Amino acid sequence: MSINEYIDKFIQNHWLNTSKVKILLAVSGGLDSMVLLHVLSQSEVNFGVATINYKLREKANVETQLVIDFCKKQEIDHHLHICSPEEQKAMKLSNLQEKARKIRYNFFKSLIINKGYTHLMTAHHSDDILEGLFLSLNRGSGLQGMSPMQEVSNNLLRPLLRFRKEQLENYSFSHSVPFEEDESNKTNDYDRNYIRNEIIPRLEKRLPSFKKSASQSLEHLSNANQLLQHFIKNAKNELVSMTNDEVVIKDISKIKNTPGSKTLLYSLISPYGFNSNHCQEILESQSTGALWNTQEYRAIIQSNDLIINKVDENSNPFQLIEGEGKYELARGTHLEIKRVKKVLFEKSKNIEYIDGQLIKFPLTLRSWRPGDRMYPYGMNGQSKKIKDILTGAKINRLDKEKCMVLCSDDKIVWLVNIRLDDRFKVSKHSSSFLKLHYKA
Repeated sequence: MSINEYIDKFIQNHWLNTSKVKILLAVSGGLDSMVLLHVLSQSEVNFGVATINYKLREKANVETQLVIDFCKKQEIDHHLHICSPEEQKAMKLSNLQEKARKIRYNFFKSLIINKGYTHLMTAHHSDDILEGLFLSLNRGSGLQGMSPMQEVSNNLLRPLLRFRKEQLENYSFSHSVPFEEDESNKTNDYDRNYIRNEIIPRLEKRLPSFKKSASQSLEHLSNANQLLQHFIKNAKNELVSMTNDEVVIKDISKIKNTPGSKTLLYSLISPYGFNSNHCQEILESQSTGALWNTQEYRAIIQSNDLIINKVDENSNPFQLIEGEGKYELARGTHLEIKRVKKVLFEKSKNIEYIDGQLIKFPLTLRSWRPGDRMYPYGMNGQSKKIKDILTGAKINRLDKEKCMVLCSDDKIVWLVNIRLDDRFKVSKHSSSFLKLHYKA
């Protein structure tokens, strides 16, 4: 089947020639994208073209002008982004290809949002898939990372994936499609170029059918990954529960006893930034309270469950309490200190009464610290470490970090919502009462 015939069928199968569809085609001026531009220009689809000029090569302006001229002649909408000096500098200072990719897709995203495009189409072909396999092997990717690109992935379209570069070259020759060769593709400065120019040609020389066989293997990997994702989805429904505050992976021992447990756990927790090493450590851990951190999340084993919480960037470890009144605190919490005439029996752990004559304003509300001690109410004047009180109350490690203490001078008045200090309790001799109410 020719390229024209295949793409015509692709358009029909995915209903791309309807009035509701508007495709944004990424075109650089190179062989692949110019061939796809030529094919689409002969179709009935509604599309526009996006081009990035990174201003990093001498021929960049020539390539850009080639695309502009083609679109102008064919009356195709063309959108151009010319990288600023700041963007050029940023690309040169660090991972150039990654920075260029970010600039490229940010531009595409803005066009989709502002110009009403419904799909993005790129000119990736089968050689790109094979080169990607080697890069994935070098990164140590799993089955998901090694699975090849798909022709259709949500609103991203890649209709040339079945075609080799030689076929695109033949199309260009027979249809007189103009294109510019990126001279940087001939150098081996980048890993992808080295694989394209050195590794694959040597393999083909030794193994003439390598490309064809490798493509078949990649298709098998893709099918295997689809099957794996199906089972993982079912496992997620069974093992994962979510609330606004946390994700709970239920029954870690069940995951440990599942064949391929590391892959299963990685699939469940990698969206929160946890990596393969974290998974191995979690599966090998035997202790409740073991903790792992990523930039945004924390995970802890608690009663055979793995609990994942988002790190609270807005937590405030210190708050000055000037006097009676209501105080709005971090994480949407509130503290109210109110003078009352009598003490009522309250079942809520959020409420305590203290002797108002025994404290001295301003009070401080802060996170507890290692070494903090208090005299817990009901312990006959014996002091105890806050750490031991929290452990005795079976509070997990993540929740421990959120615990606060209310202090008068250097004395702890209240381990908030957990224990009152005996030194500030209301007695028969008390004549001034303060009600403490902490709302989480």
